[in-house]
Amino acid sequence: MSNVSISVPTYKMFMPFNEKVNLKLSDFCKTIRSNISSEDLELFNKNISNLKINSSYFLKEKIFHNNFVVGEYLPFQNMIKINKYRFKGTIDHELLHVASTYCTEDDKVYSGFSLQSLDNSIGSSSGVALTEGYTEILRKRYFKKDADNENSYDLEICFALLIEFILGREKMEKYYFNADVEGFILGLSEYNNLNDVENFLKAVDDFTFCKNYQQANDALKFTYRFIIDCYLNKEFKNNEDYNDKNKLLQFFLFYKMLPQEFDFKGKIYKIDVQDIVNNEIMISKSKNKRLSL
Repeated sequence: MSNVSISVPTYKMFMPFNEKVNLKLSDFCKTIRSNISSEDLELFNKNISNLKINSSYFLKEKIFHNNFVVGEYLPFQNMIKINKYRFKGTIDHELLHVASTYCTEDDKVYSGFSLQSLDNSIGSSSGVALTEGYTEILRKRYFKKDADNENSYDLEICFALLIEFILGREKMEKYYFNADVEGFILGLSEYNNLNDVENFLKAVDDFTFCKNYQQANDALKFTYRFIIDCYLNKEFKNNEDYNDKNKLLQFFLFYKMLPQEFDFKGKIYKIDVQDIVNNEIMISKSKNKRLSL
């Protein structure tokens, strides 16, 4: 991988954690340099050079249904705000956002697979939740020693992992570290229509940030259907493929990764994954039959 030299940045501290933060930043730089190609580190190099870190009693009210926020990256200020008592388990996650984010002059933020606008208008953001899930995947993948803290993105992690399985790890990481939202959407559109790709990104957001059960349930059902449909479109290009035992086994292992239930505001709800799978197989077979005529 890359051998590019990355220096530890200068930054402003508001709490007395200079030595600890310096050590963590140095470790993070070494790890990311060893595992990510230099051509995918341009955003990291730019942002890390003047990053600011505010380590204090930061705790943000619930903005999604699972947990409180103990750290966040503010792109326009190029600042991480982090709870000092959750520093170890949170800082790598936030530094990964630093490595995968850029702002535009028209107040838009591209981060991982997400696009956000400061005007907060309807439809002004998408892909935020999937980006959070994939950020956690990368944190656990490359920073295992600090990956034992509880996380709040269990389903989002699952969705991002399944999408990575479809697109491939190399592509997925390249899209993420370059904040190549358009490339990511076009990559997924090889296995589904463009409109549904965009709706998928919004559905994962709807589930993560929703206020009521019905919205969460509808968003999850669409997300499950989309992911299964993408897999079938990639691997089952004609109905003869459904007689291939190896392909069927791989598909079985794939969709079994989808959770059978979800926690919404402390209550557990079941998801009929098998019913969704059966319906998508019927649609896939019907589509293949039409294409073969």
